[in-house]
Amino acid sequence: MTASSGKPTLVGVSGEIDPATCKTVDVLTNRFNVLRLPQNGSISSALQQVRYKASDSASPCNGKRYLANVLFYVPNRGFKGLDTFSIGHAVTLRDYEMLMPVTIEIEVK
Repeated sequence: MTASSGKPTLVGVSGEIDPATCKTVDVLTNRFNVLRLPQNGSISSALQQVRYKASDSASPCNGKRYLANVLFYVPNRGFKGLDTFSIGHAVTLRDYEMLMPVTIEIEVK
């Protein structure tokens, strides 16, 4: 993934949509948890309306807006090079919540 120095870059979208109604199902259990901050920038998350893109191009929800958690990375002004951070994506299975760790590497130009 690449980013421009000093400019916000969308790095993740997480949410669940009902394929029958195209409405948001849950944004609370589909959130990002920061495990390790970037050394040369900052990250932020928010709830935002986004367009749905299904792996099945025939999905009736494709292109429809729904509420999702979004994650942005903003490199420090003037920084150029590689930056990394780690997030844990919350996943609920039965009665247990688990964090699936993900390390994101971004090249800042």
